[in-house]
Amino acid sequence: MNIRRPAAIGFYPSSRSELIKIIEKSFLHRLGPGSLPGKKTSERVDRIIGGISPHAGYIYSGPIAAHLYYELSAIKPRTVIILGPSHTGYPGIAVMSEGLWETPLGMVEIDRMLAEKIRVEAGRDPSGHSYIISDAWPHISEHSLEVQIPFLQYIYGDSFKIVPIVCGGVSLEKCLVIGGKLAGIIDWSDTIVIASTDMTHYGSMYYGFAPVGDDDINKILEWMNATDGGIADSIRKLNPEDTYNKAVKTTMCGYIPVTILTTIARALAIRNIRVLKYATSYDVQGSRDAIVGYLSMVFAF
Repeated sequence: MNIRRPAAIGFYPSSRSELIKIIEKSFLHRLGPGSLPGKKTSERVDRIIGGISPHAGYIYSGPIAAHLYYELSAIKPRTVIILGPSHTGYPGIAVMSEGLWETPLGMVEIDRMLAEKIRVEAGRDPSGHSYIISDAWPHISEHSLEVQIPFLQYIYGDSFKIVPIVCGGVSLEKCLVIGGKLAGIIDWSDTIVIASTDMTHYGSMYYGFAPVGDDDINKILEWMNATDGGIADSIRKLNPEDTYNKAVKTTMCGYIPVTILTTIARALAIRNIRVLKYATSYDVQGSRDAIVGYLSMVFAF
C-alpha cells in the first residue's frame, strides 16, 4: 500500500511526545481555546459540516487552529475531506485516492471509495471534462494538508479516514462547480470538510506585499484585520464569488479551498457560520519582518 511519509517536520516536531505537547500547548495558549478538548461542551455547535484552519508552523498558528479542533472534538466523523492549496506550483486539483498518511502520531487511511466518488462525480463540467485527477505526486511535499492531520489524530485517534485534495490555481467557475457537486454527493451525517489556509502574508522583504508600508505596526495590523475580516465577512454571508474576488487581491494562499467550502455551505443552506478566532503571527510571536494572518471558522447547520 502507498504510504505518504511526513514532509512537514519542522512545522511540528518529529517526536510523538513533543508533538502531543505542542498540540496541548496550542489548546491552552493565551490565544487558543483555553482548555483541552472535552473539558467544556455547553457552547459547542451541532451538526458541523466543516471549518477553516491555518497551516503554518504550530508555534505560530497552532493556537488559532486549536479553536476549530476544539469544536470538532464534539463530533465523530467517519471521514475528513481536507482541501489545501499547493505551495509547489501544481496547476490543478488532485486527490490522493488510496494509501496511508503517516505522522508521528501514527497512520491515517485514505477513504478510497469516497476519494474515487469525488474524482468521478464532483470534478466534471457539463461537457464531461474532468477538473479533478487522481495523483499522489502533488501531495508528496505539500504541507498545507499534512499539518491538519496531527490535530485530527489528537482528537479522534485512529477512528477516522481522510480524503486529501490539493487545490492548485483554478478559476472561480471551477470552484463553484466542484463545491456545488460536493454538496450533493457527500453524506454529511458522517463527513466533514476542512479548508486549509493562511490569510494575508504581509511584508515587503519576504512576501513583496506591503500596501501600507513596513514601518507602522499598528497601521499594518489595522489593515490586515480589515482586509482579512472583509474576506471572513464574505464567507459568513455565503458569497463564494466575493470571497474569491477579494482574496485574489491579497496574498491569502488557500482561497481556492475556502471558496469551495463556502460554495458547499451555500448549497447546503448552512446558517451557523462563526469566526472562532483571528490573530496574526505578530500577535503570537511578535515578529515584524513577516506577518501572516490566521483564521479559524466553523460551519454548522
